[in-house]
Amino acid sequence: MTTFRIDEAVILGALPTPLQIKELHQDEKLQIVINLCAEFPGYVGLYNELGIRQIRLETADFTVPSLEKIEMGVDAMIDAAENKKGTVYIHCKGKVHSN
Repeated sequence: MTTFRIDEAVILGALPTPLQIKELHQDEKLQIVINLCAEFPGYVGLYNELGIRQIRLETADFTVPSLEKIEMGVDAMIDAAENKKGTVYIHCKGKVHSN
């Protein structure tokens, strides 16, 4: 899985597998997943099992999220960073490119 650590609290990546979620939870202290996929509900059972909070900001492919959705995601990232709540993983469906 290609991921990019943005800072100490945020990782950006593509749609993760359940194994990758478990690894991120263990290795990176994953606590919040921001899911931008309109068509993918996330791994709700796994998130509940691991105590991970998912924030769904359903956005259609190749479109820009609404300002309201952007603000919700940013608020979650700020809260996690300020309160040392662990890592936030932001993903959409596709691959993450480094350029």
